[in-house]
Amino acid sequence: MKKIFIFGAYGFLGSYLCKFLKKKGYKVFKQGRGIKSQIVLRPSNTKKIEKTLLSINPQIIINLIAETDVKKCETNLKNAKFVNAGIVKNIVSVIKKINKKQRNLFLIHISTDSVYGNMGPHNENNIKLINNYAKTKFLGELEARKTKSAILRTNFIGKNSDKKHKPLSDWIINSLKKRKKIKVFNDVLFSPLHLSSLSKAIEIVLRKKITGTYNVGARGYVSKASFAHKLCKHLELDENLLEKTNYSQSKFIVKRPLDMRMKTKKFEKIYKMVLPRISDQIRLTAREYKK
Repeated sequence: MKKIFIFGAYGFLGSYLCKFLKKKGYKVFKQGRGIKSQIVLRPSNTKKIEKTLLSINPQIIINLIAETDVKKCETNLKNAKFVNAGIVKNIVSVIKKINKKQRNLFLIHISTDSVYGNMGPHNENNIKLINNYAKTKFLGELEARKTKSAILRTNFIGKNSDKKHKPLSDWIINSLKKRKKIKVFNDVLFSPLHLSSLSKAIEIVLRKKITGTYNVGARGYVSKASFAHKLCKHLELDENLLEKTNYSQSKFIVKRPLDMRMKTKKFEKIYKMVLPRISDQIRLTAREYKK
């Protein structure tokens, strides 16, 4: 049975991915900081990381730890650098040390489509970093490249069971159910995968272990405004509560990428996986709210 060690296993993606991999027959070890975590481990402690990994002896390390709050990344760059890059550096340093002992640890590092600040669709080389979140996540990628790794740039959607962290779809649907009007951005484009589709892609990566940096997103794209309207139609919610606006014309302090559409041919060719269409990913997300 293949052993998988997951850093940041208790977040939005981690919670779903752990259940998915367990159903596939993998033995999953979950790192977290909370006292109820399976493995309580601070990623600043490299000696403890090494001791833990040597004891468990996993074949695959998956890093999901990230500071994804864009505003926090702008106001506290030091913390953003540590979480998005420093932790990766620590994990990689331990992996390299262990691999010198003739072990073959492979790292899967989850990155973001926010590294694309130009007009898309983007291939993997079309980098433009326009805020601290993107800059620190890219620094994390550079650290991950120092060992055998697959870096997956992605954006994911789905329903979150954790009340503390609300993804985009939760915010849209909960607002409309309360008859609350919300603004949705017509000029922000992305190619998100549903959690189930991303988990399938990650499972293929951990089996094949082909190094590189890959866009892992849906075929096609949608604006965030269109995403909201399509969800409404699937769930028969009132679309009149959605007010279309442009992020570029809004008075937000943090600059964000507007076009995060990704070309996925590299991943599909090398990993021999056909990624799903955006319409199917929206349908999967809507279905979760009907249960």
